[in-house]
Amino acid sequence: MNFDFSYDNYIRLLKHAQEFAPICQMKEFDKGRCIILRHDIDLDLGKAYDMACLEHKNNITSTFFVMLTSKNYNLFNQKARGYLYDIKRLGFEIGLHFDPTVYGKYYQHGIDTERKILSDILQKEILSISFHNVAYAGEIPTYPDLINAYNPAIFNNDIYLSDSQMDFRGKDPFSFVQRASNHSIQLLFHPIHWNHNNLSYKEILIQMFHRVVNDFDEEIREKASLYDSRFPEPLWNYIRRPYEL
Repeated sequence: MNFDFSYDNYIRLLKHAQEFAPICQMKEFDKGRCIILRHDIDLDLGKAYDMACLEHKNNITSTFFVMLTSKNYNLFNQKARGYLYDIKRLGFEIGLHFDPTVYGKYYQHGIDTERKILSDILQKEILSISFHNVAYAGEIPTYPDLINAYNPAIFNNDIYLSDSQMDFRGKDPFSFVQRASNHSIQLLFHPIHWNHNNLSYKEILIQMFHRVVNDFDEEIREKASLYDSRFPEPLWNYIRRPYEL
């Protein structure tokens, strides 16, 4: 299915969904029939902030799950921390997006550790968890002290829709959300996939790489005295013209 991943269509979808049930955060899923809106932040915290601003502007709430072991962003970085605080300030729930493969068989201890760190960063209790690399060891990890996005009560093929790799696995989102008129459903939308111009997956990743390079370029220019003379143009220009290096 050729789906429109523009921000305009995203809001159109959520407004349509609200005709069948209210949209709620993960921590609220057991308070009545609702549409649980969840975002796993795998790649780009800046894009998560953009989506939070978009949803806030349209009076939509959701839960953002962030990683402490991401290879793509660092919650101890000042800029990333700023995005996180801003998402919290807008009223969104922030949960733990946990990768059990980092810890192997000791993943339960890893959850304890990361939950405490994230709680300390936010100065707020962490109530919800979603798992990255969810099929770890052939089964879905469990953790009884947190609301689990993979709880069978809110996670099965009939009530769960994900945009993983920009593919809805044959489901039409506008039709799927109508199921919320009978029971709660869960929607997982990755902020990296959505944008103003309905970009392709390739264009999205190139755009993300561009942002990463620009952040690196900006940081080095502030600290390395000889950098400007060696790279008078933005670093991205040289990456696009590697023969000039």
